[in-house]
Amino acid sequence: MAGKIYTKTGDEGYTKTMAGEKLAKNDAVVIANGKIDSLQASLDAARLQCTQDKSLADEIDWVQEKLWQSGGEVSLGRTGGIVKNPVTQKDVEKLEEWIDGYCEGKEFRQFVRFHSAKAIALNESRVRCREAETALLPLLNKRITSETFRFFNRLGDFIYAAACDCEGAGN
Repeated sequence: MAGKIYTKTGDEGYTKTMAGEKLAKNDAVVIANGKIDSLQASLDAARLQCTQDKSLADEIDWVQEKLWQSGGEVSLGRTGGIVKNPVTQKDVEKLEEWIDGYCEGKEFRQFVRFHSAKAIALNESRVRCREAETALLPLLNKRITSETFRFFNRLGDFIYAAACDCEGAGN
């Protein structure tokens, strides 16, 4: 019989990190990783809407890899080990380039309400990104690097810019 996916550790309100730490399920580390997981799930749904937009699909795929690495950083409390490709300042700058590309020649004077399936799915991811960013704040410079935190801050902006582009907003 294959290994079981349940450990029963959670039955008492605890879980273990990748570093082997036993933490309460309401610990900031567990909450932050849950928010990253939620963001990834919503990006999976947004990615599904990108079958005709290879460029955006590729961007989301790249973001997903960085989110996996960030989740590992949160769980381990450091980079290295399984976190082989941690977020760097270059990753933050890459998001900024993408944001600038999506916003070039556009003006945004108010928040945009979305109506297309792709833009709505991206906006859901933006909301979840902001929740993840908020959950990561207590871990800044303790378990995550400042680059990782900046990445999440720019990621919300990137997702919003991509959603606006899909919606044709800002023109």
